[in-house]
Amino acid sequence: MKVLIQKVESAKVSVENKIVGEIGKGLLIYVGFSSNFDEKKMEWLSKKILSLKLFENENRWEKTIMDINGEILVISNFTLFGTVKSGTRINFNKAQKPELAKENYDKFLKILKEKSSLKVESGKFGKRMKVTGNLIGPFNLILEK
Repeated sequence: MKVLIQKVESAKVSVENKIVGEIGKGLLIYVGFSSNFDEKKMEWLSKKILSLKLFENENRWEKTIMDINGEILVISNFTLFGTVKSGTRINFNKAQKPELAKENYDKFLKILKEKSSLKVESGKFGKRMKVTGNLIGPFNLILEK
């Protein structure tokens, strides 16, 4: 399992020109599931995301997403497991099969909602999405478990 985390002032995701998820200040998270995924990894990553000190307090990163009562937008992204070892074609063999990835995506959203009292929005699994974010920083962090 791999996540790409971006700090945002706001973010939204649209499918077929309709907004399906929108947040204010918080985290835009892209998540992908690998073929060797297990649920312990999901538990660990969700706890880690909620406890990371990513937000500033007097110019120091001392506050968590929970501390600032931020919001979270989660986007499924199998391309996090794309590789290009030779040639120019991307190989996605390390990504989990779509049926399992959809189940795990839904579980991940549920865990984030249960472990926090935060607003957690999402994109639409398997759909072509347009994601826009008003990034802070820029700040990008990749976590993998």
